[in-house]
Amino acid sequence: MHIFGSNLDFTLPKNLEYMGQFDNDTLISKLNTGYGLLWDSDGTGNTTFKTYEKYNWQYKLSLYLASGIIPIADTNSNVGTWLKNNNCGLTLGILEELDSTIIAISKSQYEQLQDNIRIQQHRLREGYYTKELISRIEYELNKIF
Repeated sequence: MHIFGSNLDFTLPKNLEYMGQFDNDTLISKLNTGYGLLWDSDGTGNTTFKTYEKYNWQYKLSLYLASGIIPIADTNSNVGTWLKNNNCGLTLGILEELDSTIIAISKSQYEQLQDNIRIQQHRLREGYYTKELISRIEYELNKIF
């Protein structure tokens, strides 16, 4: 497992490798296979940060999808709901389910996830969601004026 980011102030287990911190343009080229975990805490307690996580993973989600890798998020998060609805990622109730969830994926399920991720990858890179939002805003404004 590769770990990216800053402020690594603890020793990682032997099966984890710290890859360093990169700016956004460089990071996307480093993420080209596997899974992307949208989970920055141990999941225990109902802390303010845990609540923040549930509503603010859109950047990480976009990064993983634009990179073509499978995102994994908390089942109860905003992002987890979106992943389930679009069948383009995995969700977990608790982080301890990570290994068993990945192991349980069949080849056909994995291929379906990849197909759905390619659709989202294209949409993100072409600005589909931004254009869609602007169109909706214009539509609503035209109704008012």
